[in-house]
Parts: sequence; structure tokens; C-alpha cells
Amino acid sequence: MNTRVRTAAIGIPLILGILLFGKLNVFFLFILTLALLCLSELKDIVAKGGIKLDSTSLYLYAVLILAAGAYAPLERGAFLLFFIVVILHLSTVLFKKDAGEKEFKTVLTFTLAQLFITLPLSLLLEVRKMEMQNDALYLLFFILFIWLGDTAAYYSGKSLGIKKLAPSVSPGKTVAGAIGQIIFSVLFMVYFAEDFGLKGNMLMLATWGILLSGTALISDLSESFLKRQFGVKDSGTIIPGHGGVLDRIDSFFLTSPLFFCYILALH
Repeated sequence: MNTRVRTAAIGIPLILGILLFGKLNVFFLFILTLALLCLSELKDIVAKGGIKLDSTSLYLYAVLILAAGAYAPLERGAFLLFFIVVILHLSTVLFKKDAGEKEFKTVLTFTLAQLFITLPLSLLLEVRKMEMQNDALYLLFFILFIWLGDTAAYYSGKSLGIKKLAPSVSPGKTVAGAIGQIIFSVLFMVYFAEDFGLKGNMLMLATWGILLSGTALISDLSESFLKRQFGVKDSGTIIPGHGGVLDRIDSFFLTSPLFFCYILALH
């Protein structure tokens, strides 16, 4: 049994157990851990380009945004706190006497980090609350949807892939892989969504399936594009045989807000 298989054999049951049996507090700690690990990896990546993010503010503000997503009495509290965080962080930079290009790159990177990583993960906490209220399995469906799409992309690309999809960003991805990802994702959406508490006619489900799978692909490529700009192959080494946490969940970042909108549309 190789390292990748051993890691999956431990990780998959753990994640499924949290999704099926974990209360909101447990899921919050799970998402918080993912967010902090991802932000740490991103911090190390951009440091290679001379952009140094302050660890204290990066992690503290992330905790606040995620806590708002889980526990704020206001609906969509994470969105409000995100904008407050951005304004507070900007204010610490704009009033510096020597603020210049370096500070501009730093504050822009900080904002993108919270926007690309923390806010989408906070929306999964919002979805968790909604699924608990409706006795549904929205998040389990979402994770299976992404995993199935990634797996279909890998095997379709490996067996049929010739034409590269985005060679300057991710040389391993092919057009055949992207098509396979979308097809299998849409089929899963159409035929199994209702089993997880998701509703809609076939056309609606197929449309959402295309939008979500297409966005997952763009999200994956976005993380690859980021790494390429800083000359990094893997975001980290924390997951044996799989690289970093960013590498494993990159498809979720841009897709989570869209899935959140889909869940809102159902209610």
C-alpha cells in the first residue's frame, strides 16, 4: 500500500465521519484547521516573491471571519466581517508615512488570501447550519461532487488526453480531462442530488452541475497559476503523498460561494 493510498484510507473516513456525525463545533474546528493550514502555505508561497504577510493578523482575522460564519447571530455574518477585516487591515497600511509598492502588494495579497481561502470556507459553515436545519446532506454531496469530478478528470485525461487545456498554467491538464470532469459531475448532479436533499428539475440540476464543475476547474487552475508565479510545484508537504492542503482542496475555493448560492436558491 503506497503513501497516497494510506493517507486516503485515514483521511476519507475521518472527513466522512465529521460530515455525518460532527456537530457545528466540530465542523468549525475542522474548517478552521483547513483554513489556517492553507493560509500558512500561501504565506510561504508568496514569501518566495518577497511578499511578507504578518502571521498574527492573517490568522486572527481568518479566525474571526470563520467564527462569524459559524456563530454570528446575523445572517451572512461572514460577509460583513470580511469587509470589516479588509477595512481594518487597509487602515493599518494607508496611514503609514512610507507606504509604497511593497505595502500595496502586501495588503492586496492579504485581501486575496482572505477572499480566496477564508471567505469561501466560512460559507461552508453557513451551509452546515442550513443542512442541519433541514436534515439534509448538502456538504457530503458537495465533497463527493468535487472528488468525483477530480477523479473523472484524472482518468479521462490519462486515457484520452492529447490536447493540453492550459499548458502554461498546468501542463498535466487536458481538454479530455476537463470534458470528462464536467460530464461525470453533471450526471452525478442530475441522478443523485435529490438523495442528499437537493431539489430541482433535470434542466436546473444539469445547469448547476455545469456551473459548479466548470468553476471547480477554474478554481484548480487558479491555484496552479498562483504557484507557477512563485516557482512552486507543491503548496506544501503536510499530507503524505498528496502535497499540501491547498493542493488538495483548491477546487473548493471558487466553487463554495457558487454552491452556497445554490443552497440559498433552494430556500
